[in-house]
Amino acid sequence: MNQENAAAKRVLAITMVKNEQDIIESFVRHTLSFADELLVCDHQSTDATREILGNLKAEGLPLDIRTEYRAEYAQATFMNALLCEAAEQRQADFIVPLDADEFLLPETTGDLREKIEALSPDTVYALSWRKYVPLGGGGAERDFVLARPLAREREYPSSGKCIVGGDAARRRHLRLVQGNHAVYAEGNPVRLMPMKSSGLCLAHFYWRSSEQFRSKAIVTWMNIAAQFSENALEGGEYRQMAARALRGESVTWREILPDAEPCDLHGFVPMQTLRYSGMAKIEVLCNVANAALALAQSYACARADAKQPHVTSVVPYLGEVTSFQKSLAAVCSEHYPRHEILVPILRGNLPLAIEQDIAKRDEVAIVRPDDSAGDVFDALAARATGDYVEWALPGEAPSPQKLRAMVTSLVLETGKFACYISDAQMSCDAPGWPYHPIGATEEQNIMRCARKDLYRSLLFHGIVPTGGLSALLLRRAQLDACGWLRDGFSDGKANLLVMYRMLLCGAGMEKSPFVGILHRCYHSGSPVPSIEERVRHQVVWRELLHVDGELLENAQKEKAFDQFRETGIALLTEAIETGADTSSPLWQQYQSMLLDA
Repeated sequence: MNQENAAAKRVLAITMVKNEQDIIESFVRHTLSFADELLVCDHQSTDATREILGNLKAEGLPLDIRTEYRAEYAQATFMNALLCEAAEQRQADFIVPLDADEFLLPETTGDLREKIEALSPDTVYALSWRKYVPLGGGGAERDFVLARPLAREREYPSSGKCIVGGDAARRRHLRLVQGNHAVYAEGNPVRLMPMKSSGLCLAHFYWRSSEQFRSKAIVTWMNIAAQFSENALEGGEYRQMAARALRGESVTWREILPDAEPCDLHGFVPMQTLRYSGMAKIEVLCNVANAALALAQSYACARADAKQPHVTSVVPYLGEVTSFQKSLAAVCSEHYPRHEILVPILRGNLPLAIEQDIAKRDEVAIVRPDDSAGDVFDALAARATGDYVEWALPGEAPSPQKLRAMVTSLVLETGKFACYISDAQMSCDAPGWPYHPIGATEEQNIMRCARKDLYRSLLFHGIVPTGGLSALLLRRAQLDACGWLRDGFSDGKANLLVMYRMLLCGAGMEKSPFVGILHRCYHSGSPVPSIEERVRHQVVWRELLHVDGELLENAQKEKAFDQFRETGIALLTEAIETGADTSSPLWQQYQSMLLDA
């Protein structure tokens, strides 16, 4: 793309994708030959689509990728969110809404970017639109789709798509209809905006192979039916094609294009070289089964939502700004309708700019000690309204779908679980690393473990689950029983092993004796602890071995002390090699413990 043109006017493309592994690389490389940036909403692809997108982004291509976790096919909702972002936040001059099987072309030869820039940002333009199919086999699917032998409809159908001028979108608050075929002013969906001819067109690769089309027809129709019902006006062609696929019938490209003409696009657009395509087979059954599972989970979520459970998220401020902001941003991004976020100030003062930003958010509140409520933990308990509670210590980051999935599990479960822990197969071999997976396997899906047995294992190994506190979703009663983790903090520092001891060995063992350990990860892993933080964890572990040693058998206890000493040698060696200051009271306490161990 010409950088001078890029500086003159800003062109953004937006798209929603699902299971497009056979065409996604061609689409991205072609789209970014004329657009400055591509905003991608991945609708839970279960094939290689997300991996290919990640590889393209790693190359340095200007891709902004996000995931939509709702199962239903709410394309207009997703695409309008991207349209608003492109117009309002990114101030695009032109927004090009596309599906991953649509390729923007000039109607006559010439530079595509120049033709876009010749348009007016204050206008909405129509795009002619017709179906194309790629021809040939024998590995041709690994080639750039526009470089392959092609067939296409001889005539343009009456329907089309659009390009939205950024000024028009901002001034008139424009929104896309389902399918991106037209736009309307916000609040008036019946009256569509008139569109001018653009001199541009779209090549629509609706059918690319029998397997791709069968998968697309069934999965898309399932999601449309979930969004609008099986009697929806939308997606009639998908309904017909899905019914045929379910009867075992194949749809050939000649049925899609009964009156086709050959086509060669060499000379119309730059031809791209692909690196990641054509290696994976399209697995129709896997795609359909995964879509069915997503819809089953959506149904379970709806059943849980009917009970109106509320969640309180606690993001404490411990005096360090960057890690706190990371955790707060992650918690604010969680998709859950009845969600409050409380920020107890446990150390230092929150910067004024952050406090002012928090004041603008209805769902976030700062918690400080109150004369009528006691200390900050009493104030936290008095302020919290959630039936379920999550904590995210500074640096921890729960994933956007965590609350929806884990609340549903706790509301509907019958296993007397006090809490759920999201496991993760992430670890590190640095000495004294406190975060380790518990060991839930994919075959188990969920592992039931007695609370005291889990604490005994954590104590023996001197570890906490990967994800720290953010791996947990707790029933409110657990927090009330242990003073909302008051004794898990000392000098404004969090002692994770102490916190897990409080939660696993506290009151309520008879009513909720088990924890559920989920194989699926609902967090982004662990923060990276400094050597001082690892030493502090070792000190806490040593103290708990002294307090709770009777929970371990003698051989286990000896092995734990051996591991404590070995870790101490490794940490001291690391400190010497890195020039760490070992004269602090913490290091002196640690070295004294090592001598006594």
